[in-house]
This record gives sequence, C-alpha cells and structure tokens, in this order.
Amino acid sequence: MDPARQKAVTMFSEEYIVMVLAALEELTAETACDHADPGPWTARLCRYINNLPETQTSVIYCGLCAHYANPRKRARAARLPSPLPGFTEGGYQLHATCQKMPFAMLKHLLYRMEARGIVRSETGTRIPDGRNYRGWDFATVWRMID
Repeated sequence: MDPARQKAVTMFSEEYIVMVLAALEELTAETACDHADPGPWTARLCRYINNLPETQTSVIYCGLCAHYANPRKRARAARLPSPLPGFTEGGYQLHATCQKMPFAMLKHLLYRMEARGIVRSETGTRIPDGRNYRGWDFATVWRMID
C-alpha cells in the first residue's frame, strides 16, 4: 500500500478508536455505581455507539444484525425466501448493519486496541440476558487500562 494511503487509513481508524474509547469511558461511568452490573460488553457497546437504547426491542434488533448473527441464524436467513413485495423485513431475515459503527468493525477495533494495550477484555463474563431461559449469558466485557 502506498504511504499516503496507509497514513489516511491509519488516521481514519484512529478517529474510530477515539470514538470507541469515549463510548467505553461513558458506559463505564454510567454502570460504575451499580456493582451488580458487569460493565460494557461488546453488543452493549455497539448499541451505545449506534444510539440504540438498552431495551428488549433493541436486543432483538441486534440479534438479527448481519454481523452479529451466529452461523445458525445466518443459515436460516439464507434458506428463507425474500420478503413479499411491499414488506421490508421477514420474520427471521437479517438486516443491514448499523451505519455509524458496524458490529464487526467495533470488534476489530476493540481487539486492535487490546493488542496495543489500550483496553483489556474479560472473556466469559456473566451478563444479564432476559431472552435466555437462564436469564443470563456469557460475553466479553471491556475495561480501560489506566
């Protein structure tokens, strides 16, 4: 890659890293007073950056994101016919990713930031999940490194 393009790509990703750091800091501050709250996990951080509320409806919406869906959901969506004319979504059709920061880009940036020593991940952290029969699930929670 030519040096000018490399510099432009680096500056572009640095702007996104600053956005992720600001969101991580704000979410951490919001959840710090509740000791039962595990903190910002990846999907929660994605919803925060993309201005989606932390509600049941948003969690369902995120579950049908083309980047967030697991292989089983992607296979099911591929088998289903496209929605009927006039309808924008089918029952299990996956939707396009958020425009501000797609989930896959957020994950990529978080892992790059971890490799640089800016943040650290706590994998397998127990988070609340009202849609799961147990009422909880495991996720990766992110922490700022001081």
